[in-house]
Amino acid sequence: MSETCTLLALFIIVIGSIGNWLCLCVFARKKLRSSILTPFFVALLLADSIYLIFRVIKIFYYQQTFFQRLLSQACGSSFLTEFYGYFTQFAPQLFIPFAHYEFYIRFSLLLMSFLAIQRAYDVCKPSNRFLEQKSSSRLWSYIFIAIAFILSYLFEFFGLSIFCSE
Repeated sequence: MSETCTLLALFIIVIGSIGNWLCLCVFARKKLRSSILTPFFVALLLADSIYLIFRVIKIFYYQQTFFQRLLSQACGSSFLTEFYGYFTQFAPQLFIPFAHYEFYIRFSLLLMSFLAIQRAYDVCKPSNRFLEQKSSSRLWSYIFIAIAFILSYLFEFFGLSIFCSE
């Protein structure tokens, strides 16, 4: 019976990820591949897909009574929920933030703020509008993505919110 829960979770993940896959195909086109903003959007699409996966698995893991009423069975014993439970209980402490879906929300928020800063900088530079984009601009895109990832990880690891309100 746990196969039904696993298949339902995989169905939700596949249907939810179709838009992300289509966007990745669009950004893989040669014209958009050279844009400074493409690495940001690709990183956001990947983070969104991972967020969806962990969120669906976490719903199946914690909402066992809901699915028991819906499917006449509990979904706590499916492969995905068992893997999630094993990972959150026995994985080294350094890997635990990757299982929390809040990590990917923080990453997306920080990445969007860095994207806005870089976009404002590029738009305000008049000499940059008509010239070819330099590789250093793309390098800054990758640096901002790495910084957003590291900051998100540290916020999640130490249990802080982005606004430090907790």
